[in-house]
Amino acid sequence: FLELLQKKIRQRCLSYLHLLKKSGYIVGGLEKTRQAIIKDNWKILVLANDSQKSDFHRIPKKNELEIYELFTGEELGQVFSKEFLAYAAVGSGALCDKFSHEIRSYQSICFD
Repeated sequence: FLELLQKKIRQRCLSYLHLLKKSGYIVGGLEKTRQAIIKDNWKILVLANDSQKSDFHRIPKKNELEIYELFTGEELGQVFSKEFLAYAAVGSGALCDKFSHEIRSYQSICFD
């Protein structure tokens, strides 16, 4: 039962990423992610869990920045019609808050 629940919540999280892309509340790639976090009120950083993160130091760390590392680079890449993506930033707003809530639910089920 737990595996099925984890799979469903994970799929909902990925669906939210696609909705965020369609709505313009997510950007992908190192430079776009870095610029979004520097200039605007982007509150979530999504990292591919299978990337090397050699450029992670280039992304500013803000106190209110939520950082999640749950999806593969291939999964993140699919959101942007790319083969692989290591970094993405999610903005703020109701849809972003729902994604944040969903991803925290997934983490609590998988890692607690």
